[in-house]
Amino acid sequence: MPGLNMRTCTLFETTTDMERLRQAEAFVAPGLYSGAFQHAVDRTFSWRRSPKRTAISSRAPR
Repeated sequence: MPGLNMRTCTLFETTTDMERLRQAEAFVAPGLYSGAFQHAVDRTFSWRRSPKRTAISSRAPR
């Protein structure tokens, strides 16, 4: 059996190239409208308990 090859795309790889954006929309939209794509929420937490909140807030200009 061949190995699994996976690659993720960044937001800017698809949104700055109009042809790739069109292709992405043509793939994603029908799946969303038909219900074929289902979301899955791993966990939720309050904003105050966010582990990255302190790091992000400490770098914000005041």
